[in-house]
Amino acid sequence: MRLNLNTFCFILIGAIVLFTLVEKALFVFKFGHPSGDDIKIHLTIAQGWLDLENPLFNEKYFYSGYPRPPAMHLTIALASLLPFVSLLTVANFLEVFLFPLTLLATFYVVYKSTRPDAFTAALGLLFLATSPAFWDRGVQVIPQAFDVLLFPVAAYLFLNGRRVYIPLCIYLIYNHWFYAVLPVSALFIFSLMYRKEKLMDFGIIAAACIPLAVVMGLNTGAMLAESSGINEAQELAVLTEPLFAVKYLGYPLFFLIFICAIHLRYMKLQDFERLVLLWILTLVPMVVFFPDRFIEYVAQPLAILGGIVLADLFKGEKVRAAVLFSVFIFALLSQYYLYSALFSSHGIWMPLHTLSPFVVPGP
Repeated sequence: MRLNLNTFCFILIGAIVLFTLVEKALFVFKFGHPSGDDIKIHLTIAQGWLDLENPLFNEKYFYSGYPRPPAMHLTIALASLLPFVSLLTVANFLEVFLFPLTLLATFYVVYKSTRPDAFTAALGLLFLATSPAFWDRGVQVIPQAFDVLLFPVAAYLFLNGRRVYIPLCIYLIYNHWFYAVLPVSALFIFSLMYRKEKLMDFGIIAAACIPLAVVMGLNTGAMLAESSGINEAQELAVLTEPLFAVKYLGYPLFFLIFICAIHLRYMKLQDFERLVLLWILTLVPMVVFFPDRFIEYVAQPLAILGGIVLADLFKGEKVRAAVLFSVFIFALLSQYYLYSALFSSHGIWMPLHTLSPFVVPGP
């Protein structure tokens, strides 16, 4: 029996998502806690909210001299109020399901936004799964993981006239402040250019975020001091070795930059493609302060755009199946090696030389 291309797409997507789910579950089963060092900070702040100590104004909970936006911490704290649930239980649950859900959400948004097209969505998702940078932060229980899960959903709701995107954007900003303001501004710019009737929605978002803006504004000096230094090994590697930046983004996504730049000139762009381009452009300011974070964030819209462009280039079903399977194998191998490093204490993957290893968030 001949396998339908759409069915083939869903099988491959199911396989890659299931692989990530199983690997994350095995990690939690083996170590008993989420990956990365940042989770200690976030659980401490969540406990601060449970203790009614208001970590936004209590310097005991400041890191690098300023408070962290509260949305993720409050979410974890509130979830831990359920019977027989602790902060660590919530964090472990998120550790297992956040990244697979992000992959599924990205697939769904592209699938529903491209008339619907399983090949485009599957290819974009598989490209995303080849990126070490996206994986590096997306697999941890940190605000950035919430950003990459929720913003594509907000963009989809925005394009489809569902005003529930407004509270979702507010949540994102209260979750990660500057990092979320940038992609949300893509929706604002899109409204300014194409849907002026939506501009009032951004007045609501801005007004709702004034309290956070005041709090974070009072700590601008500390945030600028942090951004002026080197905060992570990945940042040092990106700044000192351009080739590391290519490897961190992932070879497929790097070469897609050139393919997309050339082919987009000949495509008739729909609203979704325009919004994805704005999404990429609004992330560029991150290059100034956190170039490694820019790579981590831009991988998602770049992968989506790559799927759209290659779907426009390859029309034959057999060619599409071959391309899809090739990218799937690359993505599966990438995920395998990344998770293998994660299971090794302080694992290091894809070094150029001893100066700039890619340090995997260890247990």
